[in-house]
Amino acid sequence: MVVASGYASGGKPAILSGGYRQSGSSTAYEIDGLCTRCGTGAAPYHKVIVLKRCVIRLVAQNDELARSNSAMMNESSDDRADANAKGMVNDHIENATTSSSTVNERGDHDRVVIVTGATSGMGIDLAKHLHQKGWKVAVVGRNAAAGQSVVDQIADPEHTRFFQCHLDSYASQAEMYKAVWSIWGRLDLVCANAGIVDKGSLYQFAWRGKCVDEVPPEPDLQCTDVDYKGVIYGVQLATHFMRHNATPGGKIIVNASIGGIFPHRTYPEYCGAKAAVIQYVRGVAPLLRMKENIFLNVVMPGAVATPIVPKAMIEAVSPDCLTPVSTIIAAHDRFIEDQDGICGQALEGSADKLVYYNLPEYGNGYKTKRAVTVWEPLFEMTHGEGSGLPDAIP
Repeated sequence: MVVASGYASGGKPAILSGGYRQSGSSTAYEIDGLCTRCGTGAAPYHKVIVLKRCVIRLVAQNDELARSNSAMMNESSDDRADANAKGMVNDHIENATTSSSTVNERGDHDRVVIVTGATSGMGIDLAKHLHQKGWKVAVVGRNAAAGQSVVDQIADPEHTRFFQCHLDSYASQAEMYKAVWSIWGRLDLVCANAGIVDKGSLYQFAWRGKCVDEVPPEPDLQCTDVDYKGVIYGVQLATHFMRHNATPGGKIIVNASIGGIFPHRTYPEYCGAKAAVIQYVRGVAPLLRMKENIFLNVVMPGAVATPIVPKAMIEAVSPDCLTPVSTIIAAHDRFIEDQDGICGQALEGSADKLVYYNLPEYGNGYKTKRAVTVWEPLFEMTHGEGSGLPDAIP
């Protein structure tokens, strides 16, 4: 079942179930199925129009449906919470299509992007895509031969360079950022795409039966170092260099995983690191936008055939559940080309769909909210200046 939040003609939320069908333009869809509030069936269809900032408005197709919606408005808005089961309701779902804008429309290669993990998998395609759209591309990875191969494939050495970097090292990342800046003198976008999976088992099944004094060996947490610590390092460094742009600011897109929302039991460390990334992005994004003019968001790929996923595992997944790299690139395009100041958004790329995820509702209402509301004196003591958040407690 597809669930989308929307607004009926009276202005209150409505919940729809069924499947989307694109209609006309890229921003209009029809929904086959029932409105769970008014019970209207598939004919006539509801139509949803995707507006700015991911708002969806429900439009009645005829007078009968309009009357149903009018009656529906008298119901309690608490029904929405019941229908959503206090979960992370998708703000909206849209078809994944990459932008049609190209370098020819801009006529330049002024903008500079750093793409980490650009020597394999999704990173290669993302680097090529951004170059085609008129970006100077810093191809970043550990493997120098693979990185140079990507640069050679793009075949534009003036606007594409390889920079070797170990993302689990702050010093290595700092040197990479400085090298990019020394060549191109600006930084507009960072795509933190690199990621690895668990290097060993955290379950320690093989240690079952050992004597109590024979403790398990220290786990290899490279995955956390690259996938989580590496992102924090990158965001901090990107912020520093973006402050020095002629017009301070920029955009950062972090590649996480839908496993950060729904855990994959095979890779518990990977899912934990990706969950941490998603929450980190949601936490710092509002302040980066407000104080630094930097817009930080996160993309959550579904099952994508990349080198870190065993081929046999991909073959075991039904084809309709696989996500093409083009969907992940389309998700990046949504954030890159946004003009409305979107930040802190988590966008899943699943098969041929892009799905926005909201935060869950506060379980105990304002009491839960109060537990995570900024207390301004503590924020200032920790970070050296006030948050400036409108809901902060003075």
